[in-house]
Amino acid sequence: MNVAREHCGFILKCIRSILRMAFGLQDNRLRLTEALVDAVPTTLPTVLQYLSLQDHLDIYVACPKCHSIFKDLGAATNLPTCPTVDLDGTLCNTELYIQRHRGNRSWYVPIRRFSHQPLESWLARFLNRPGIEDMLEAARPLLQENCTDVWGASFLSNFPGDGKPSFFEAPVGELRLAFLVYHDFFNPYGNQIAGKKRSIGVVMMACLNLPPDVRYDIENIYFAAMIPGPKEPTLETINNYLKPIVDNLEEHYKSGVYINSTSKYPKGRKVRSVAPIQSMDIIASRAFGGLGGPSHTKFCSFCEAVLSRIDVFDLSQFPTRSMEQHRLHVQEWLSAQSLKERNSVWKEHGARYSEFLRFEWWDPLTGTTVAPMHWSKNVIEKQVRENMGCSVTAPSGIPTSRQLSRPISELELEWGKLALAHLSADELGKSKLPEPLVRFLCRQRSIFEAGLNVSRLLNDLNEWRTDNHILASDGSPTSPDYSGAVALAKTHYYLSKARKSASLLRNNSTVESLQQLCLKLKIPITRKEKKLELEELLMDAFKNVLIPNVHDSEDLGDKVAVLGQEVVEQIKLDMKETQLPSFLKTPPINFATVDHGKIGAEEYKSLAMVSLPITLIRLWGYPGANPAYRDRLDHFLHLSVAIRILAYQTITAHDINLFEYHYTQYLLGLKRLYPFSSIVPVQHLGLHIPYFLRTLGPASRYSENTPEMIIGILEDISTNHKIGELEQTLHREMIMASNLRSLMRNTPLPAELDQFRDIVEKFLGDRYPASITASGWQTSHGGGAIILDTDTYASLVGWCQHNRKKLFGRSLYLCSKIQLGNLVYQPYHIASANGYIGFRQRGSSAIIRGRIETIFQEPSANAPRIAIVVRAFKLLSAEDTKLDPYLHHPIVGRPRFGFIQLYYNAVEDDEAHIIEPVDILSHLVVTYYHDSTGSISAPCVVVMDLDLVSLKITLDLRPELTFLYAQQKHGIHN
Repeated sequence: MNVAREHCGFILKCIRSILRMAFGLQDNRLRLTEALVDAVPTTLPTVLQYLSLQDHLDIYVACPKCHSIFKDLGAATNLPTCPTVDLDGTLCNTELYIQRHRGNRSWYVPIRRFSHQPLESWLARFLNRPGIEDMLEAARPLLQENCTDVWGASFLSNFPGDGKPSFFEAPVGELRLAFLVYHDFFNPYGNQIAGKKRSIGVVMMACLNLPPDVRYDIENIYFAAMIPGPKEPTLETINNYLKPIVDNLEEHYKSGVYINSTSKYPKGRKVRSVAPIQSMDIIASRAFGGLGGPSHTKFCSFCEAVLSRIDVFDLSQFPTRSMEQHRLHVQEWLSAQSLKERNSVWKEHGARYSEFLRFEWWDPLTGTTVAPMHWSKNVIEKQVRENMGCSVTAPSGIPTSRQLSRPISELELEWGKLALAHLSADELGKSKLPEPLVRFLCRQRSIFEAGLNVSRLLNDLNEWRTDNHILASDGSPTSPDYSGAVALAKTHYYLSKARKSASLLRNNSTVESLQQLCLKLKIPITRKEKKLELEELLMDAFKNVLIPNVHDSEDLGDKVAVLGQEVVEQIKLDMKETQLPSFLKTPPINFATVDHGKIGAEEYKSLAMVSLPITLIRLWGYPGANPAYRDRLDHFLHLSVAIRILAYQTITAHDINLFEYHYTQYLLGLKRLYPFSSIVPVQHLGLHIPYFLRTLGPASRYSENTPEMIIGILEDISTNHKIGELEQTLHREMIMASNLRSLMRNTPLPAELDQFRDIVEKFLGDRYPASITASGWQTSHGGGAIILDTDTYASLVGWCQHNRKKLFGRSLYLCSKIQLGNLVYQPYHIASANGYIGFRQRGSSAIIRGRIETIFQEPSANAPRIAIVVRAFKLLSAEDTKLDPYLHHPIVGRPRFGFIQLYYNAVEDDEAHIIEPVDILSHLVVTYYHDSTGSISAPCVVVMDLDLVSLKITLDLRPELTFLYAQQKHGIHN
């Protein structure tokens, strides 16, 4: 509530005073009443003590410079400065404490603090909540064909145990827990204080034994540690903060910890825990695991891919990284005798020590996921903003060129051409052709060059020369440079540059090439001149000569974009008319401008899955559309489908194969369709996502969505803004919020306090969002029951009789909303976005799409029955169906997935369907269809299914792809 402690005391005293006055007005005042009023606390610490919301934290003093940590003993005299000595023997000697004064008092406080909550402290409270242990014990590895969670995939099933097939085969009474680790840094000031860019870190864990629908609720998150700012620790220094965490986890794994009392075992029970899975963004995960980041030569944590070959998408060319080899490289790093040696090992192998390597089972290569939320956001953003050039100012068009870093002169190009014609493969590699020239030569030969280094491009040029018989198979030129033409051209080029710096000519010429150039330029020489004299003769003769640039190299690039102004306006038009169900995050209408601010991962996902496909298929998917745009549409839809599959709540081997196919097709089109856009590490990492889908199950079960949301909560918490103090405040605040929510949900209260519980729950719900954990369907209705009219009741009776169900009474509630978890369904006239559904009627395999007209609920003290009246959208006529660009699209239409098509903008008037909630398959996205040709006989709407029901597609990876169909249900609801 952002209320200061002293103000809290004032409020508490007012509450006590008000209660005293209220009771004083009663005629029958009792001493007991006065005692109760006197017991009302008047200070915040007393309240916290009464509620027992605070847990134990281990506090460490952290060095502001080298990030070494020391147990806080409460006195600076024990350790006034940091005693850490680095590998080169340099003493840190940074002051650890600062003196504070108040009046005549003075004392020392740590400049930086690191706080860690021991796992046993968290478990002692967690395991005393009713019902928790039953949920934890129910989680056991069991391989699933339709995998719904990490427990149904292979990773935890194969997790090593002590002489048993699985760690999770525990003795009776012993509890085995698995945790997912999340770690990241964030700005504690958020946008509150302009100009202050600071960074502090959080380490939190989610207990994977909990069911997915409650796993990431704030009261179930273990807030392990807060890492002090104001800057992130560099490389290996993060290990200083990981050590206490790993020390604690090591005890929990090896010997286990005895919790003295739990809800189910009042006399206590033994608990053993592991934290084998990490899900965090690429920067945090690489620092955490001791691996090179995306800018390192070895940018991939999974395979041996290197930056110079980042555009190669065939994983068979890159061996999988070996944990055995990684440990050898780490040992080499540890054995280094100096910081320089360590940096050399790091530069070569991208490997250093991590505290988690103390666990024999820990594998940063395969246990650290390609974080699905960050990956989706980054790959979509790269495609939409850079590749497709999303812009509200540039005209729409296909770029055909991109500006070089500088123009190429005719002399420079002549040197480059001669080098390609006459130098051997080795000589070209050592030729020192300028980077802009090398890129220009590649572009002229349609060799992809965006973002690749010169060494790689010269290799590609050598391959091109071999293919064109300029080089023999041994790398020698078929037309050797016997006359020194290449050296002459090089000298001529650098002569043209020497007017800026004579050293350029001196360093890039020989006496022989200078003599040849004098003869070429008809400058008289005796051949006895020294090099300096030749340089002066040439520079004097050349000082007024202007060398023109190659016209093509001066091209400033097309000022057009695939998603240019005209296309963006059409996207915005459709977005304004699109009805998105409440579980989907609505992207900002002005997504293409800087006005929107930061676009979140879920908003990007909605753009890729919904908004862009709806508009781009309308613009570029009809017969006769420009082939260049159609190619880019199909290319984007491959990515869109991959994003949809990644959002599934269940996953099968077939789904994973589909992800592999569509994402690979997307990658293979990048260099052809966007030759001026670089390939980045996040695009390569997507090739490894199938591994994690196979070993960990649906990506939604280990996504970083909730931890990122919690970071947003941390940024909103009020503090004193003092780095070194606010970290501990945030840590305690989150622990207390977690404990308070648990207290309110699990503590029996008198009925008179239900209103108070509701008030607190609403406050906590607004501030600390959580899953809706109530079991079964929840309903909302206003007023009393109504009596159904004769026709409506007759239809309901007929439906009951046809389906052999107990008859409904004639008196029923009209519901304004029904809800299951976070999924909300409503009559379309109340909230149209939640009123469009896909469903199946009992005994039928046909999927019907329509809108909810009415929701009836039976008045009953028991679990009430619900009946839903739905009217189906009108199907297009046979002639109009031929004009549906969505239905006939070869990727998303009926030939393959079939999750989007046109319907008339009307419902069937003469027929209504009665269904139950269990018959609902999915929400629908609905938007008006702008028929630019006017060919369709009546107004239409685009209807997109968010359940992807028909997905069983058999892939034949020949050019003439064949697809077989069968129906299989997969939800994407978050």
